[in-house]
Amino acid sequence: MTAGVSEVVITTKLFRPIPRHQTVLRGRLHDLLRRGNTLPLTLIVAPPGWGKSTLVADWLAHDRVAAGWVSLDAGDDDPKRFWRYLLLAAGQAGSSAGAVALRRLEMAGSEVLHDVLPVFVNELAASRGSLALVLDDYHMVSSRHVHESVATLLDRCPPQLHLIILTRADPPLPVSRLRVRGQLAEIRAEHLRFSLGEAREFFDDRLDDPLPETDVHRLLTRTEGWPAGLQLAALRLQDRTDASGFIERFTGADWHIVSYLCDEVLDIQTPRIREFLLVTSVLNRICAPLCDALTQRPDGEELIGEIHRANLFLIPLDDERRWFRYHHLFGDLLRHELTLHDPAQPTVLHKRAADWYAANGDAAEAITHAIASGDFSLSRRLIAAHWREPFNAGQVETVRMWLDALPPEVVAADASLSAARVWTALDVGRLEEAGAALDAAEASGQLDAHLAVLRALHMYKSGDVGAAGRRLREIPPGAPGTDDPFVATVYRLVQGISWLWLGDFAQARELLIEAARRAEADGNRLAYIYAQGCRALMAVATSRWQTPWCSAPSPSSSGPSATCTSSPCSRGWQRPVSGSSAESGQRPCVRRRQRSNSAAAAPDGWNSPPRCSPQRPPAEPARLPPPAAMKARQRPRPPSAAIPMPCSRRPAASCGTAPIPGRWWRAGSPTSNGPSRCRRGRTG
Repeated sequence: MTAGVSEVVITTKLFRPIPRHQTVLRGRLHDLLRRGNTLPLTLIVAPPGWGKSTLVADWLAHDRVAAGWVSLDAGDDDPKRFWRYLLLAAGQAGSSAGAVALRRLEMAGSEVLHDVLPVFVNELAASRGSLALVLDDYHMVSSRHVHESVATLLDRCPPQLHLIILTRADPPLPVSRLRVRGQLAEIRAEHLRFSLGEAREFFDDRLDDPLPETDVHRLLTRTEGWPAGLQLAALRLQDRTDASGFIERFTGADWHIVSYLCDEVLDIQTPRIREFLLVTSVLNRICAPLCDALTQRPDGEELIGEIHRANLFLIPLDDERRWFRYHHLFGDLLRHELTLHDPAQPTVLHKRAADWYAANGDAAEAITHAIASGDFSLSRRLIAAHWREPFNAGQVETVRMWLDALPPEVVAADASLSAARVWTALDVGRLEEAGAALDAAEASGQLDAHLAVLRALHMYKSGDVGAAGRRLREIPPGAPGTDDPFVATVYRLVQGISWLWLGDFAQARELLIEAARRAEADGNRLAYIYAQGCRALMAVATSRWQTPWCSAPSPSSSGPSATCTSSPCSRGWQRPVSGSSAESGQRPCVRRRQRSNSAAAAPDGWNSPPRCSPQRPPAEPARLPPPAAMKARQRPRPPSAAIPMPCSRRPAASCGTAPIPGRWWRAGSPTSNGPSRCRRGRTG
């Protein structure tokens, strides 16, 4: 086929691609193409390997749509050459439109915009049938004149014409105007990504032995549904017996991936773009200021925009197009190439990234990059300063992973890191690990109030509540760390729960209220929840208490105590305003507790116990009411029945008054007789 005597037309440029394999039927995308077939333009934009051409060719064959196809190349920057192939494709589709315009094009001195395009539009408007034209690889065209002619065609597009443009980058066409008018259908990489069902069908067609669904899912995750990545994986899997092992090792450093992406993407970039891609590949996500910090140049925003417009496997993470990330396999390739180019450079880049994130308030990313840099000093400082926030948010494993990335001697030599190690162990009930961390910290000669409080907490969780209380009282007021709000909160919390299990509810209540108040003010949500939970447990316990009975006569009786109402009586009992046993002649009283002299011996300052509650239930056994009162009201169990007490099945050496994780506990009073029901219990 020729276009006049001046040039031989390459007929294969007009051939529709034919898939070598049975294609996966992608009905959801076919529906998008059908809806777009009634509009002037369908724009399909995606990086290489996303199956743009295969999708359109498959849809045209499936729906038997008559369409012209042009595979463009760099030579089509010439407007006359471009339009020659476009008009020839129209004729190949069976349309009567285009013949006259083609003759005009061959005339000497003709111009596309003034002589050819108007004739073609008029031919289309006069034709009865519709025409679909596919312009494949439109990103190869860079001529302003060609773009201008296509934009004019879209502006004057008759209803009979439908253009389908396949490109790796958004073209300089009036796309926004068409989008606002509702004259544009778009398909992008997020639409072309394979689903799990499509990936399963894809591998079943190409492999003799079907892959387990778990392996298909892993490949889909690694490739992010990238069809070319799945195709390369299928090629590598054909002769392998250990499919799962290969999938585990399949990354962007795989030879097939490297070869494809280097040939199709990396090697065709300018040196400036290539260097930017390699340097920023160490980042999980990129933005212009962060890239400037790594490249030490002020052109990050410009280059990100250029890379995004070129569709170089850059995925936006927000609607403002401020944050981006690289496709996983493309990022693997870039990091592989960076290491080959300069093995020492990643360390420097990770340090710069850590400094930028730390200065901009993202401690987690700063620590991640500091660890990746291998700089233990930088990592130690960042983790010590920022581990509490994720820990208090319940992200215990994150803190544990940070600590595991440091040498044990680095952790043991730092009080804050040692405290973090103890907390992460205690949180999951690993008492031996917590004890070992405390021993290592103490062996390094550290004197720190935080570690002392944690030692008391470790004693408490080991079942020795009395020793925990004594350890807390041994902490001097001026010890390092006593001015830390977090430590002060934990101190009161541990002291409060110790008094709770020792049965001193008044002390426990005041300390837990203060701990909850401090925790809420400090944003320590875990401590706040724990303190409130212990208060709730104490409330349940006290609600089941048998209210003690005063033996003093009621106001109707005679005697010196007949005036006992709500003030303390001669026996130290205080009668409430109303009673439930008027018919018995007695009223329930509660004993007023006076502050003991032992409280005065507690150290002053940050660890002084708060003021005692004016009332508390008696610690000694309650006096029995007269027989008449016993008939009217059965005696419930004392409060200790609501609190798990040590079971005799525990080893005597570890006998205490608080539950040990994973041990058995008796739901009853420690002084009760007879067999007791046991239950499994944990605390802390």
